[in-house]
Amino acid sequence: MDSDGSNSAVNATNGVQTSKLQTPMDQLKEWSLTTYKCTKQLVNEKLGKCQRTVDMDLEADIERLRETQHKYSLILKMTRDMSSQYQTIITQQISLYECLNELAMKESKTHNGLNDGQTVDSSTNSSNNVLNLGSDFRQNAEMMRNVAKNGEKLLLALKFFTSNLSTLVHKTIEDTIVTIRHFESARL
Repeated sequence: MDSDGSNSAVNATNGVQTSKLQTPMDQLKEWSLTTYKCTKQLVNEKLGKCQRTVDMDLEADIERLRETQHKYSLILKMTRDMSSQYQTIITQQISLYECLNELAMKESKTHNGLNDGQTVDSSTNSSNNVLNLGSDFRQNAEMMRNVAKNGEKLLLALKFFTSNLSTLVHKTIEDTIVTIRHFESARL
C-alpha cells in the first residue's frame, strides 16, 4: 500500500504506475486505446500523412538474408559449371580407357603373331618391348577406368550437393523472405 492508501505498483518495464488488480473494464479500455493508436498509425501511413513504421533490425536481417542468398546463388552457379566441366572430363577419361584397351588387345595379338613366325633368338628383344607396351596399355586402361568410375561417384555427390543448395536458394530462403513480408504487412 502507498502512503495515500491506494493499491498501485510501479511497472518494472516502463516505470508507469498501474493498478495491481485491473477490472475487465480497465483492460478493455487499455486494449481499445492501444488498438486505436495502431489503427490510426496504419491509416495515416496508408494516406501518406506519416512515414511508414519500419523495424530497422528486421530490415537489416532481411538484407543480410538477401546477401546470403546471393552468395549461395554464386556458389550454386559455380557448382553447376564445375559439374558440367567434370562430366566432360569423365567422358574423355572413358574414351581414353576404351582406346588404351583396344591398343592393349592389338599389341597382345601382334605379340602372339610375332612369337609364332620368328625364331626365339632374334625375336626375344623385340617381343619383350611389345609385351611391355601391351602390358603398359592394359595397365593405363585399367587406371583410366578406375579414375572414371571414381569421377562418376564424385559427380553424383556434386549433383546431390547442387540439388540441396538449389532447394536452399530458390525455395527455403525465398519462402522465408515472403513469410517475413507477409508478417510485416499484417503487423496490426
